[in-house]
Amino acid sequence: MSIFQSLKDHLNGEVIDTILQESLELESGKGLTLEDKLLVIKYLLPLTPSLPKSTLKNVFRLFNKDITLLSQLIRFTQDLKGANKEKSLLQNFIIEYISTTHSILYEYITALPLKNNKFQRNSINAIFFGSQLFNLLFDEKGTFTILDYLTILTNQWKFLIKVIKNSSTFKQWNTLGGFLSSLLSFHPKYTSSNIIDGIFLNTSTNFSALLKLLEQSSMLDRSRIINNFVLVSLKLKCFPNNYTTIHKILKKLFNIPKYFIDPQTIVNLKLLEFQEIVIRSITDISESKKLIELLLDLFKETSIYSNSIDEDTQNETDDRITKLLYICLEYNFSPEERLELSHHEKFLDCVTYRLGNKNNDMRERTMFLAKFLTDGGLKYETNFELKIPNIALADGFGDIDFTSLTETSLEKVAIKDTNQLSLMSKKVTQLSLQDSDDEDSDDEDSDDEDEDAKVGKDRKYIVFLKDLLGEYLNTNQNQRNDLVSLLKQTVKLVRQKSLLPLEVSYYSEELIKNIVALNNNFEEKDFEQWRINALISLLVVVPDKVNDLYQLLFNSDLSLQQRMSVLSSVGLAARELRGLDDANVMKPKFDFPSKRLPWDKPATTSNQIEDISNRSLVKDGTTTWKSKKLELASSKLSTKKNEFRKCANNFFYPLANGWLNGIDLGSFDKIFKAHYVATLRIVYSCANPVHNYEAMTQIMEVIVSQAMEQNVPLDM
Repeated sequence: MSIFQSLKDHLNGEVIDTILQESLELESGKGLTLEDKLLVIKYLLPLTPSLPKSTLKNVFRLFNKDITLLSQLIRFTQDLKGANKEKSLLQNFIIEYISTTHSILYEYITALPLKNNKFQRNSINAIFFGSQLFNLLFDEKGTFTILDYLTILTNQWKFLIKVIKNSSTFKQWNTLGGFLSSLLSFHPKYTSSNIIDGIFLNTSTNFSALLKLLEQSSMLDRSRIINNFVLVSLKLKCFPNNYTTIHKILKKLFNIPKYFIDPQTIVNLKLLEFQEIVIRSITDISESKKLIELLLDLFKETSIYSNSIDEDTQNETDDRITKLLYICLEYNFSPEERLELSHHEKFLDCVTYRLGNKNNDMRERTMFLAKFLTDGGLKYETNFELKIPNIALADGFGDIDFTSLTETSLEKVAIKDTNQLSLMSKKVTQLSLQDSDDEDSDDEDSDDEDEDAKVGKDRKYIVFLKDLLGEYLNTNQNQRNDLVSLLKQTVKLVRQKSLLPLEVSYYSEELIKNIVALNNNFEEKDFEQWRINALISLLVVVPDKVNDLYQLLFNSDLSLQQRMSVLSSVGLAARELRGLDDANVMKPKFDFPSKRLPWDKPATTSNQIEDISNRSLVKDGTTTWKSKKLELASSKLSTKKNEFRKCANNFFYPLANGWLNGIDLGSFDKIFKAHYVATLRIVYSCANPVHNYEAMTQIMEVIVSQAMEQNVPLDM
């Protein structure tokens, strides 16, 4: 009879401790039967919330001994339909187990047979890196997210590497490459940062563990880990103070037996400084020749297809390919080898094709390279010069200083603080609610009335939002309209209605849709700036309507200018809600609705009360008294409250997900993406302090990393 049968009848602490102790003392290989596992799951686990810590640790140790027990628990929990208490209890147990017990992965891997272990390896992969665990635990409400799960996996790997890196008894090195490749593919952006940067490129001993892991991995896993993850991670850290460190790391990686870097991978890296370091780190001449073969093919293709693609794009691509050829020939080939290549049939074929191209720069690059290969033997007079980084690199085989790599890419691009991020707001030109030809006046009400009268010449004075919406609906964009005056009235009326958010909310969806859809067909002055201000006014009064704005941004066929205006309004509205001032954002103050309407002028002034505040009641002077409470009240009113915290998630996450899902605007892609990332940085900065700011930071790091990979300018 199984020792676990007594769980059915004797559920007390002493019996449970005895059962656990006996099961843990069983010899290796004498694991639990299927019946025992079901008894543990059905009768023991429901008691875990009330068990003492010592007993709970023994339960965790029981799971550490047998991966099939964890697998059975996952299947049992998945079979429980709906959201019931039993399922929730088991999910919470699993989360506590994998979060607090960092040795799980180590225990399961060390228990693998040295041979014929494919089934066990597949089980580990499926549970941890094939999303079995994550799919079971993920909660759409945000109580358990992908970031939580990746943090758990990172801790598992940290423990694993810490134990095995100096171990002489660990025998399963040849299995780690497959597990690491699966983990990095599970979520490439997050895991690459956490695992490659946070563990392997952190200390010399951890890096040595990576080298040993790669040496004993399959060729496929080895190439996938280095080409898809390690190189990408190093590229994001490629700054002048890191050049030599990266060079030394690459030298060691490229010296791993039977590792061959794919030449196309080098071409795809795009960052020229990093490409130079990678090329100069190649020590095998056969690998350099493979790279030259590919580059010559591309060198020819840019000429063949020159008439079918955009000329600027072709010229930029050709410049990059030529520079890569120049770098490889300069540093990886001797003068004799370069001279031999100048007579090679493939190179001569390239020259023939390229000299017939109508692009002068392309012909100049061709002759520059030919002259370089012949060491000046080719007589061709020109002032053309091909500039490459020519990085000064120290010896590639010395000790590696990993400290310079510990700074995150986010720190390198310096996400500025909230005040510094006002750079974006400066792009909105100085505006005034008064027209340029109005006379200046110290009397605000007088200015407003003057402007109201002026607007009335072209458009009726609007008091109600329904009338404002009617104006937009009746606007014919094929005819000349005073759209700027309509946008000005939108700013004024929405700001006046700031204390009536329900009314603004009722009309905001249609207003936002119509404002975004406007086109400045007749080139009205300051049109875009007033469009942005109108959208800001709506978002500040009803911040939840940012979702309607995002619907238009992601699902409507908008022009580039319309999209840029939407992003600008989101960033500047976030700053205003955060309590930050931008001089270029119009925030007029009105006494509406207490002020009389324009057509409701008082007939007489006979009932006015005479102001005697300035009359001298005492001949020689007056005594003035002012309560301190008034000063206190005034100071309180002037304090700007952070209204952004409660809506930060609505502003940030849809915008972040839009980036992560992919953006492609063709030839305008980089311009739009630069503005997109700048807006995200503003929203992210304004969100602090929000309860999930750390999660936002991790997402922001991924977005910045992707932007750098795509050569999106981040110095806005």
